[in-house]
Amino acid sequence: MRRRWAGILVGLLGAALFASLVYTVVSERKQPGEIPGDGAILSLGVLDKSYLIGTTKGLLRSTDGIHWKREKRFGNGPVLLSTRDSEAVLVSDGISEKTSDFKTFEPAVGAFLESVAIYLDDEGNAYLAEKDRKVALSTPDRGIQRVPIKRGPKEVVAIAGIPGDPVTLFLGGLRSGFWRSSDGGVSWRHVLKTPTRAIVVDPYDERRVLIGTAGGIFLSEDTGKTWKYTSMREPIESLSEFRGRFFAVTGDRRIMVVDNELSKWKPLVEE
Repeated sequence: MRRRWAGILVGLLGAALFASLVYTVVSERKQPGEIPGDGAILSLGVLDKSYLIGTTKGLLRSTDGIHWKREKRFGNGPVLLSTRDSEAVLVSDGISEKTSDFKTFEPAVGAFLESVAIYLDDEGNAYLAEKDRKVALSTPDRGIQRVPIKRGPKEVVAIAGIPGDPVTLFLGGLRSGFWRSSDGGVSWRHVLKTPTRAIVVDPYDERRVLIGTAGGIFLSEDTGKTWKYTSMREPIESLSEFRGRFFAVTGDRRIMVVDNELSKWKPLVEE
C-alpha cells in the first residue's frame, strides 16, 4: 500500500513539475507588450492618452501599450476604428460613435453600414469601404454619400486618403493589392499587386504613403508612383500616425513605433 501511495505521489509531483515547465515556456514566449486575446487585429488608432486596437472580438484600449482593457461598450464582435488628433471614430455592429475621452460618445456616421475599413480625415469626415463594394463619405453633420466601386478592387481591407484632399483615396486588399482614386472613389487605378493590409498617409507630407504587407512596410515618396522597403520587415496587421510618428501592429501582436524619418522602428514598450 505504501509503495502504491508513493507511486501516486511521485506521479503527482511529476505532473506538477511538467505543468510548471510548460507554464514557464509559454510565459517566456510571450512578448513584452503583446496585445492580449486571440481576435484578429482589424485596426489601430492612437490618441493623446490611448492606444486602441479594433479586433474581430471587440475593442482593446491601453494607456501605456502594456496594460490593456476590453471596452465592453463595443461588445465581442468586430470593431473598426480610425483616429485623428484627439478624436476616434468607431464602427461596431453597423453602429458608429465618436469620442475623445471614452466617457462621452456621440453618433458618428449617419447610416447603417456594413463597413470593412474606415479612414478619418482632418475635417472630421469619415470615409468607409463597405462590403457591397461602395465607398461612403460621412460628413460631420452625419450626411452621407455612397459611390459604387467601379473597375476597382473586388475585396478591400484598408482605406486611406490625403489630408485636405477630398478626392484622392487609396484602397488596399489582400488579393487585390493597392489602388488609387483621383475622383473621390468613382474610378480606380491599380498601382501595386502587392497584398496590402494597411495604409497610412503622412499628414505633414501628402506625397509620403506607407503600406503594411506580409513582408513589412513599403514607402512611397511620390504619392504611389515608386516604392521602396523601409527598415520594418515584419508582417504588418495595421498602421496609424500621431503627431509626427508612425505606429504599426506586427504579426506577433506588438505595437512598433518610429519617428518621421522612418530610420529605426522599436517596440512601444521600450520608449
